Amino acid sequence: MQNSASEPAIVQLVLQPNTAELTSTTEDVIHVLSRRVRPHHWVEISMISQQANPEILLSKQANRRTIQQVRSQLDANPQTPELEPIPSSDTAIVAAIQRFSDRVAETNGKHPIYFYLVTDGTSDPQAIAQLREISKTLAQYNLETAHLFVLGLNPKHRLSMAGGFAPIGDRVEFASNNYDEWVQLLRKF
Repeated sequence: MQNSASEPAIVQLVLQPNTAELTSTTEDVIHVLSRRVRPHHWVEISMISQQANPEILLSKQANRRTIQQVRSQLDANPQTPELEPIPSSDTAIVAAIQRFSDRVAETNGKHPIYFYLVTDGTSDPQAIAQLREISKTLAQYNLETAHLFVLGLNPKHRLSMAGGFAPIGDRVEFASNNYDEWVQLLRKF
């Protein structure tokens, strides 16, 4: 899955640090990403909160330091050593996947896309139905260079989320918040 040097890879990371476990996973993902990013990667990091759409925190060719600085943007209380959970909604998960779909349509397979959604997941029937509709649209595109990864997924939401992505199920990979699981997926770009 490594990209060719001729076409810059797009690495998108959408974070939903809405639980204590996910804030820890978020910090670890940012750290690992900062070590893996290279100058030929275009990096976009967004955060899911109470807003309807994910908030873009970084969008550029990034280096280790700029990615690590994103952590401070996630920290509502810099006086404490740990990140605090940030409330969010299931509709923002749908908006994040719509962003992936839009990027796939924009690039039309010209650039490798590695899209990482760090989320607990959802079992909300309406959100799952919306994910399925987006997945049906995505299935119409050439997804050879598009890679979708869901990290930090709570086991209670795994089946529902997999159902939402069923039309593109062979192009989506899931991992729990177990480091050994998700780090393997983060190493794929």
